[in-house]
Parts: sequence; structure tokens; C-alpha cells
Amino acid sequence: MELKGTRIPRSRRLTVLKGTVVTGGTLILAATELVTLTGAAVGSAVMRSQPGAVGVSQQVTTALVPTAVERQTLAPTGTLRIGVFPGPTSMIRVSGEMTGFAFEVGRDLARRLGVPFAVIEFPQMIGVLDAMGEGLVDVTTANPNPERAQSVDFMGTMVQVELGYLVAPGSHILTQEAVDQPGIRVGATARGASLLLLTRDLKQASVVPVVSPAAAGEMLAVGRLDAYASNKPVLFDIAKNLPGARVLEGRRGIEDLAIAIPKGRERGADFINRFVTAARSEGLMREVTRRARIPGVVPE
Repeated sequence: MELKGTRIPRSRRLTVLKGTVVTGGTLILAATELVTLTGAAVGSAVMRSQPGAVGVSQQVTTALVPTAVERQTLAPTGTLRIGVFPGPTSMIRVSGEMTGFAFEVGRDLARRLGVPFAVIEFPQMIGVLDAMGEGLVDVTTANPNPERAQSVDFMGTMVQVELGYLVAPGSHILTQEAVDQPGIRVGATARGASLLLLTRDLKQASVVPVVSPAAAGEMLAVGRLDAYASNKPVLFDIAKNLPGARVLEGRRGIEDLAIAIPKGRERGADFINRFVTAARSEGLMREVTRRARIPGVVPE
């Protein structure tokens, strides 16, 4: 059910949202059908069919049943609000269907909590984190760093992805090592993890903060940047719309993608940790990265 730019019928409205805009984010999907939990002793959970939503796995066999306190802590409004932004590590559409790492992980978490979910899209990751700081988003996935950890709590790592560089069409830069040269302008998203790392690691190249990955692609296209640094899922996503641009071979590092929840929800931490263990053991991460077409994933 697509809700972007439309009014939610009163009978289907999620009472915590009251509309489509939440601190710069747009409600783009609301799944109002509850999960059915069967057999508390076994902990089996089955997700009912939902228009416009395709489940990663239809049945869970691992015993993972939340307590009432855990459910209330993680979804205090009764609906798990998943914060996303455009990109394969968060939310994309494949053949008209919504997927992406944060989306898939959040939906599976809602299913196991036994609550409906709502997806709220922001232009950039920073918007998601700001909304979480205000208690308006319940969960997302992100790369942990000290600045982000001031506003959200990071739980277990779900997957690791390679870091790299995307170079402009026609670039003479052929290797990772050749990036750090005088006169080379390397872009990194403002307030992002790569900006902090590049400022520390690059000794000769100039580091240029950019507004977003999309803006970086535009700057590469017109020659205002020589390279852009991010994780490889983001780099390949830009490259597919920028003929001649190349993701350099090798990697400049690895970053974690972990579940993030707002501060003050420590009573839900144990359930999140159990969820991460169950998701990894059941192969959810492999299925999520396959569906979201995420390149550069570090093998487990």
C-alpha cells in the first residue's frame, strides 16, 4: 500500500502518525495487518499476506517471543516505525517492490515482535537519526560511529560491507593508493562515517563534504569531484546511473551495519540481541543482501 503524497484513510490511519510527514520524513508504507503468533512454547511466527509487501521468510522456527515489556519498549506506539533513506543499505525498490537492508530487517523485527510496521522515508541518513533522537522512529540500521552513538544505541552487527572509492568518468585513478595525491578532490557525505575516516587517513588529497550520495554523483559527472568515498553498496548504486564511472578494485576498509534504536530503550536490548542471533543463524542476512542486491558484502 503506497501512501507517499496521499492521505491515509481514517479507518486505516496509524494513530501515532496522523498523516504523512514526520520531521522531514514521509510515510511511504504502512502494514496494518498484525502478525499471528502461534504456540508460545515453540515461538513460531507466521506473517500474513500483505499487499505490496513480500516477506523475506514466511515462517520462523527459532524460539523468539518478546515479553510485554520488550514489545512496549521497542514499539511504544504499538507500531514499529522503521526509518529509511534511499539506497540499498536502507531502502530501494526492485521491480516495484520495496526492499533494502533497513527495510527488510525492520519488517522482520516487527513480525517477531508481533506488531504492525510503518516505513518512514527521509532524504538522508541524518534525518533518520535526528527523528530517532526525538523518539519519532523506532528502528533503523546504520554504521556505528561515536557521533551517531550520542543520539542512538547500536545493537549487534548484522552484516559487514566493504568501503571503497568511486572515480569520475575518464579518471586516470586506477588504484586505491592513487587516490591520496595532491590535487585530488575526494567527496564524502557530511556527518557520515566516511568523512571522519577520510579526514584522518588522507594526507595529500582534499576531502570535500557533500550533501548526499546523489549530490556526489552529480559533482562527479561535472568534474567537481575526482572521487567519492562510501561503502560499496552506495558506490555501485551511484555508478549504475553514471556511465564511465568506476568503483576501484580492492577496499579501503570494512564497516558494520548494525541495528540502531533510540536512547532510553535498554529494556528492549536483550530481545534485539536474541533477534540478531536468530536472524544470522536462520540465514536472514544472506536473503536480505540477495533481495536488496547489495554488493561488497564481506562473507561471514
